Amino acid sequence: MGRPSRRKAIVDAAVTCFSQRGSEGTSLQDIADIAGLTHTAVRYHFPSRTELNIAVLEEIDLRGLHDNSELYGSDPVTILSSIPAVTAVNLEGVTVVRLYVLMEAEGIMGDERVRQWFHERRRLQHWAFDGLLREGIRSGVFRQGFDPRLKAAEIVWQVDSAHSAAVRPIDGVDPVQVLTDYCEALLADLRTGPGEPLIR
Repeated sequence: MGRPSRRKAIVDAAVTCFSQRGSEGTSLQDIADIAGLTHTAVRYHFPSRTELNIAVLEEIDLRGLHDNSELYGSDPVTILSSIPAVTAVNLEGVTVVRLYVLMEAEGIMGDERVRQWFHERRRLQHWAFDGLLREGIRSGVFRQGFDPRLKAAEIVWQVDSAHSAAVRPIDGVDPVQVLTDYCEALLADLRTGPGEPLIR
């Protein structure tokens, strides 16, 4: 098994372990056993736990993009309407969602590499939603009179909140239902009402 394939085997094994028992409940030996490698081989490819965790998060993001590839090129209404369903699938892997929340906390507490990873990920999310909203305005699907840049940030924060709620739930409150209500209200607002352009 070559180095690239060994690295991929380690990441795949880590995803499996993290999904079943979380990052905190997984040892490097657990990952090595599933990957069919030694503990030393895992440490060779991932000298720090942070590097492994980031690789796992990147792999999960790639799988999510693949799983939702049918949305590529869809119209803005379809994509925004799909947010709750995509989020519901993500929340089924609550241990992985917990990894996101814990890793982001590490970045906030001072791990610069982790902080930069989340900063870039959120920047790309914001860029994508901003572009989607602008396309909706250009095509006449959405009204004018709102700032896509600010509305995109609002969407990113709402999705983030739904993921955080899976780790820090409120009894009797379904975060996916809350997100569904938000998206329905968002689309109703974007598709109605006059206004002057505020695109910046």
